[in-house]
Order: sequence, then structure tokens, then C-alpha cells
Amino acid sequence: MLIDPGDPSNSIVSLRPESLDENIRMARGTLMPDVPATTLIANWISNVLFDAGTQTVTLDSDEDGVNDDLDNCPAVPNASQSNSDADGLGDVCDPDQMPDLTILGSLPAQATPGVALTLGGTVNNSGVLPAVPSQVRFHLSVDDTLDAADFSVGDCFAPSIDGGMFGACTESEGLIPIEVGHSPGNYFWIACADSLERVAEADELNNCVSSAVAVPEPSALALQITALLAIGSWVGLRRRAT
Repeated sequence: MLIDPGDPSNSIVSLRPESLDENIRMARGTLMPDVPATTLIANWISNVLFDAGTQTVTLDSDEDGVNDDLDNCPAVPNASQSNSDADGLGDVCDPDQMPDLTILGSLPAQATPGVALTLGGTVNNSGVLPAVPSQVRFHLSVDDTLDAADFSVGDCFAPSIDGGMFGACTESEGLIPIEVGHSPGNYFWIACADSLERVAEADELNNCVSSAVAVPEPSALALQITALLAIGSWVGLRRRAT
């Protein structure tokens, strides 16, 4: 355990700075413990986080003014301790109450590489509590499963959404990389709500939805524009270099 309230000898946070073993010590590179610092840490674990008289832990992990042993959501600040369904879990960490975001994409069935796209989605909060503003991201994939190899095509921001309500999100400058045109064929859009994982949700695995999209070969005009942009970028680099 990193911290065992009341017992510094069983707390890594206290043991590592006190160790003389260079492979264990924190911070590495020092040869001797900093006695005032290690004493302060040990005292904090023994006397601040633990009441020896009552043998109770006084740790408040989320710093909401309610000690962990009494807090119905010890890892999430909830000073009010609201518990609407009286199930022992506070609303802010209760899956029955937490926001739950899903998305219905509004995406074209065909998209040409190098041509600006309008991509959109309707984000649904099927939970009870409101969800804070969050990002929606659109990807192009060779299958219907999101992975690191997929192209990020664009993103937009959904507003704060109350429980049981919807929010719209539109990206008007989405762009499929021109190199995708060298492998035309059938692909998938993957649209994901809360792509930055800023919303604590009841279900973190239902944020994405997929739909089919056909990618044709890029037009001659698109290839010309891409070539001109590449030349312009090269000229700009040359000018900065000189």
C-alpha cells in the first residue's frame, strides 16, 4: 500500500525515502535520508491520517470535507453526500445516476480524400446527472473497431447535456488524408462521444458508433491541389531557412 494510515512502517510513501538501498530509495541519487522530511511524512501518516484514540482513519482522499470512512464516494468530491436512490453510493459515483453518453452519427456514405466534409453527431445522455461539455471525434477505419492505426478526420464539441437529453455536434472541415485515395474501397466511420474521457460515465464502453463509407480515388483536381499545397509548404520552409 502507498499509505497505510497509522502505520508508516507499512507505507511505501514513508519506507522509500527512509531506505538506504539505492535501488529502493526515493529520490534516487541521494545517499542518506532527509531526516526532517521523513519524520514529517511519518508523523502525517501516524497522527494526521489516523486518530489513535478512536482507532479511526481520518483520510479524506477527495478533499470534500468528508472522511473516507464516512464518504459515500471517497474518490469523487461530493460534500453534499447526495444519494437519491438510497443505495449507499453517492450520486456522483453511482452508475444508476451518472451520465452515460452515446452518439448517433450523421455521416456521408461516400467521402473523397482531400475534399472538406461536414460531419455531425447527436450525443445522448441516457443517465440522470448532467454531463459536462465534451469532445466528439470522427475517425476513418478499415473495420468497425477503433484502434491507433485509424485516421482522425475531425472533431467537434458537444455542449453540457442534462440527463435524458440530447446535444448536437457538427464539424464542417473534416478531411480524409489524400493518401487514403491510393487505397480506394469500403471503409468505416467511427464516431466517438467524450473522446478525451472528461466525463465520468456509468458505461465507458458504449461511446463509439460505426457506419460504412465508400472512399473513391481522389479526383485530378484534388491531386493538383495537394501538389500545390506541398510545393507551397516546401517554399515556405526554404524561405524560413534563408
